[in-house]
Amino acid sequence: MDILAPIFEQIKKKEKRHKEKILVGLIDVTAEEYASLEKKAKEIMVSYKHHPYIYPAQCDILSIYAILFDMYKYSGDRFWESLAIHVGLDEKFVRDIIIEAMKTTFESRYWSFYQTTRNEYVETIRMHGIIGNDSSGDKIIYALYVIYLKDFEKEITSEKLDLFFPYLRKIFKKYEGSADENATTYDVNGITYIRGQIPKSFMHAFLLNPSAVATVLKNIFYYFEDMECGKSERCTINERFENKINVSFKRNDAFENEYTRAYIHKKPKRIPQKDKIEYQQRAVRLHVPRHFIDFQSNEDQNVVLKVFNFQHLLKTTPMNISSGGIGWKSDPIDLTFAKQYKNIRYTIEKKKTKEIIYDSKKELYQESVNESKKLKTKETSPIPDTKKEPLPLNTNVFTLHPNGERIETSLNELKPGYVYEISPPNGFSIDKADHKKTNESLFVLAMNRTEVYDGEMKYCIRPHKRMITFSREQYIPRLSVSVDDISYDILTGTNRVGIVMGFPYSLNELQLKVNDEIYGGLAIRKKLLKEVKLMDNGDFLYVMEISEGLKKQDTNMLQAYINIKGLQLKYVQQRFYYDPEWSFSYQHVQFQNKEYIQIDNVSQLDSSKEITNMDDTKLSLFLKQQDKPLQVILNKGKAKKENRSLSIKEIETAYLYDPDSKRTVTDDDKGRILSQLHDEWNEIIKELISLLLKDTSADSFIDNLMNNYLSFRDTFAGCLLEVDDEFTDHILSGLSNALFGEATADGKYNKYVKELIRILAAKQSEPATQRHIATALRAYQIPIEDEKLHGNINNVLHYHAPVSARKNELFSGEILLNDISPENQKLSLRLYRLATNPTLSEFDTILEVKDIQAEYPDKDAMSYYELIITFKLFISDKQLANSIVDRHLFMAMFYQFVIEYNRETICEFMNELEKHIDKKVNEQENLLIRERLIRVAKTLNLDVLITKTV
Repeated sequence: MDILAPIFEQIKKKEKRHKEKILVGLIDVTAEEYASLEKKAKEIMVSYKHHPYIYPAQCDILSIYAILFDMYKYSGDRFWESLAIHVGLDEKFVRDIIIEAMKTTFESRYWSFYQTTRNEYVETIRMHGIIGNDSSGDKIIYALYVIYLKDFEKEITSEKLDLFFPYLRKIFKKYEGSADENATTYDVNGITYIRGQIPKSFMHAFLLNPSAVATVLKNIFYYFEDMECGKSERCTINERFENKINVSFKRNDAFENEYTRAYIHKKPKRIPQKDKIEYQQRAVRLHVPRHFIDFQSNEDQNVVLKVFNFQHLLKTTPMNISSGGIGWKSDPIDLTFAKQYKNIRYTIEKKKTKEIIYDSKKELYQESVNESKKLKTKETSPIPDTKKEPLPLNTNVFTLHPNGERIETSLNELKPGYVYEISPPNGFSIDKADHKKTNESLFVLAMNRTEVYDGEMKYCIRPHKRMITFSREQYIPRLSVSVDDISYDILTGTNRVGIVMGFPYSLNELQLKVNDEIYGGLAIRKKLLKEVKLMDNGDFLYVMEISEGLKKQDTNMLQAYINIKGLQLKYVQQRFYYDPEWSFSYQHVQFQNKEYIQIDNVSQLDSSKEITNMDDTKLSLFLKQQDKPLQVILNKGKAKKENRSLSIKEIETAYLYDPDSKRTVTDDDKGRILSQLHDEWNEIIKELISLLLKDTSADSFIDNLMNNYLSFRDTFAGCLLEVDDEFTDHILSGLSNALFGEATADGKYNKYVKELIRILAAKQSEPATQRHIATALRAYQIPIEDEKLHGNINNVLHYHAPVSARKNELFSGEILLNDISPENQKLSLRLYRLATNPTLSEFDTILEVKDIQAEYPDKDAMSYYELIITFKLFISDKQLANSIVDRHLFMAMFYQFVIEYNRETICEFMNELEKHIDKKVNEQENLLIRERLIRVAKTLNLDVLITKTV
């Protein structure tokens, strides 16, 4: 007999019982069986190194071995490394072959896979092992022991367990979905810490198969109780779990620490843990047991008890809350009412959020009916009651499997995506699910939000998975069309659709209908199926491609059916509108911090129909079509802070809808908006101009400009209308200074200043001012789109001497340098070369200036840069700029210019310079420079007409 046969026989039984919810860690394995499995797994791995092919049966062996290794041998180091050392093979090789084996086994045997953000195969192995052999297993045992001490208070009853496991499931669902697998907490011994001791893999195992794992936990709790009582014969428990408990207690000093010590030595409380109704002669007494309650972090922990007779509220009373090990619990309450109410029930709800934590429902009602009957029997004569009690409703529910198997279940356990056979009683109804009825049974395909009413209670299926998924890349976002009052998403290209199906159903039971074409299992595989994915809950995602030939221009319908026992039950459907040349679009925009919806394709609108507001989230508009207008539904969505801002020019031509006033923005509306804006901006302009006049550095001007840039940008031209050319030069100087300070930065500051200089260029100014602006545009490499303006800039930039003007003979200008120190001669020549080099970019100039400043630190870099710009303008404009520079270096640079050209050229330049001399110039530095220029003309005997100045 194969030594591995008992292992696979156990797994077969577990698969039959638990289906896709099987957990391998539920089986019992002897030491001999484990050793044989490990030996076989090693043989398979070694063989694979020489013959890289693995059979499905071998995949099963490797997958089971990896799980059993976690259960019996794993020590807590890195899992793959630990496993590789144990089998004596390379870590990467072991990891790759186990993963390959798991892919085959888990898909073929429909085992659940735990998809996480990292280490998903290791976490899947640990999930199936339930409680591992390493220290994480010790943490689980410790957490369960604290729950036994604090939540159960060392008393285990079936009633407590019935209340605890749904509560535990709620906690695990919240924690299992959090991002960090090993998140640390600061509440060292509190509830958060105990919850953090439990690995996500264990939580997922419980959520996957709560009944099986709850049985394991129940046995562990009873085992703790037997240990507490000192019983020699303890609760029957899986040998592996018993060994794990004993080992964990031994190496952790029986988990006795400062936190647990008081509870370990505390005697258990014997408190009734069941709802109880007691009828007395003129009163009724209600006992409400302890309940488990969960709170969010920082949530108000006030809870109230509400007692009803039918729907009538009898009493509301606060409940005392205390902390347990893994959560909170309420203290029991006894209430007495001075009237024999016949239909008592109660709810427990959170005071602030009104969330109902517990509702006793019909269970307590039945208890009150029974107690009432007992009381009547004692108080009245023994006349038999001839009135018949209503017969209890009997509903038989079975899950149908494709192989014909029927698994009994209940209405409480219905899940979306499964087909159920129900023997309905009178008054039975079903809503939001496709169903078909035969003579004796009702066949139902349960869906998200399916509602079932059995004549007494309503059962609602909560949505917990997506039945169908569509790739959204080819859909127009937040747009749909309405045809005959039916909404269709708009599709513009080839689309992929995903159908989610859970065990036991597969492609064999799926039928797809695309418009009038029907595809079964084989046809789906050949024509539609593109990809199969295993989801984290064990379901499969079948990805289909709806190709071009399957769609039609206009409206389309995709439907999916489950075909079982000859029944075609509709699973999901999707309507879509197909237009490969769709071009209509819209966007959220803003103007002056007010939001609008801009229609981009105005020509397509049907002007005979207005845009209407359907509700707070949707607009209705119509597009032109040959036969009849097409209604488009626009989902407004939420406007984003980064929505594009419209300029004044854009708002004048844009087709806008105002969501606040719920109507289209007319030309008159735009006129009023711009008029009001102009008045507001005039005040802003005056304020900014006054700031600039006070602060010649323009720093405050720039600062204020950046604080309100979008408002000011479009009216900067208005600001320029208020000033003359001299002041425009002043603005340019301030902007240039500001830009130089941020020349190497690529941010808003740089961008804003350059844009303002470009706006300055569009102003009609005097030629000299235009030259200054043109020089700045060229120096800062600011692009100009207007061709005419671009041409003017090129014409006014630089003074270019003809080639014939180059010096042919020594000119007596060298004598001018006699009074200049050798160091300043060298410096002035470098500055002169930078000022007269038309090919040098702004940034190259700045870098050169920084190098000069490092060599000649007497002045800052800005002073040298201003000197270069001033001399550049001096040579090109043949006039002195309105700026203050070092006259000695300036003249030294001019001497270099004189030396470079012949007498005739210098004479021509000096005469042009005298023509442009401003008679009102009176700055001391400029006057001194002027005097030196006149002295140069006299020294060199130049024929220059000297202009008289004030």
